[in-house]
Amino acid sequence: MRLQTHCKNCNKNISFSTWETDRLSLLMEKGKIIELKCKKCGHTKSYHLNELTAIKNKISLILGLFIFVFGTPLILIWLCNYLFKLSNIYLTAIIIGLVSIPFFVYSFIEKEQNNKIRQFNNHKISE
Repeated sequence: MRLQTHCKNCNKNISFSTWETDRLSLLMEKGKIIELKCKKCGHTKSYHLNELTAIKNKISLILGLFIFVFGTPLILIWLCNYLFKLSNIYLTAIIIGLVSIPFFVYSFIEKEQNNKIRQFNNHKISE
């Protein structure tokens, strides 16, 4: 998950990645106060967990898009000899089903990321 906040000195975005998917697990891992260094101005400041917000991780979106864009043709190439030997009415349904698998993988990755972001941003730690 990608987390961000604004630098208290220059107001630029500070972002970092973590494997923690909610504030409670981040609290147990790093504590209530996290030291972050701004890459723009170089100042290190303390930030409370509630000052952090989750944003979309571009790596997982690129991975999902990669699976969608390259997975569809790869499935068709891998099974094309077998599929075109079939001469029944179910050929179209089989092709549509196979092409939709990478789309469903991409949709699942996108949906899970949005759920994690929503969960992280909606649950604040009490002071």
